[in-house]
Amino acid sequence: MSYWWILQHLNQRTLGEHLSYLLPPALFILDDWQQKNKILGIRCLFYILKTMPGAELRWYGRAAVIYDALKPLLFLREAEVLSILYPAIIEVADVLESDPSNTGKLKSESAHDVILHHLLREMRHEQKLTLRSVYAATLPRILSTMGIFVIRWSQDLMDVCSEYLATFEAPTAADRINILRALQVYVRECWPQVHIDASSMVQMVVRFLYDVTADCATYNNQIIRDITEEAELLINLLNSAAPKTMQELLQGLEDVTVDIHCHQILKRTFNISAF
Repeated sequence: MSYWWILQHLNQRTLGEHLSYLLPPALFILDDWQQKNKILGIRCLFYILKTMPGAELRWYGRAAVIYDALKPLLFLREAEVLSILYPAIIEVADVLESDPSNTGKLKSESAHDVILHHLLREMRHEQKLTLRSVYAATLPRILSTMGIFVIRWSQDLMDVCSEYLATFEAPTAADRINILRALQVYVRECWPQVHIDASSMVQMVVRFLYDVTADCATYNNQIIRDITEEAELLINLLNSAAPKTMQELLQGLEDVTVDIHCHQILKRTFNISAF
């Protein structure tokens, strides 16, 4: 804790001048067997990553050392550790991938790919609610930082998002809302190819909205409004990215027999004049 206190009171210049002495203790704390010390070690490394310029972190392979130290922790099953680990490892992956020497190169697998691959694999069929919450909250961030390169993981992403949207996790619907936000990021970043997955996403949203309105006692009115706002934003993004595809997909939707509450939400979300 003394080291953590000192670290937080150093500015960027002082931290940079003495990083060769300050980085090893953080790695040493991270390697401790106690969970609280692992978390402290991650916080120390995250502070260094947020404070130091990426160029200096890449000197002498420091960023690579941090990435290699954090990577094995992805296999842990403690939500408290993973909730701080994912932001830190995504941050160091950003530093590694922003290396000017990578300009113009197309890697078969980047540091971001490794993280996303592991995240999607862990998300699939996960039953522990605390872990599902961490994974769902992390997904929009990693998709945003990867940009259009997410397209290579589109099929796995659609499968995982469909599973999470179909599963009730809590009255707050936080995980399902995060999945809708992840899909919004996917549409924004991969719009040239999004028409391929538009059908899957429309089906997810329709099923989700039907599920939400099937039992109004499950969610309160504010949560339903939040859900429909996120769903509406996703549909608007899809309409902008693939208008012709969406026009074809929405044909006949007005003929689906649902209760009046669901009917109103579908009408507002999809903005179909034929309703």
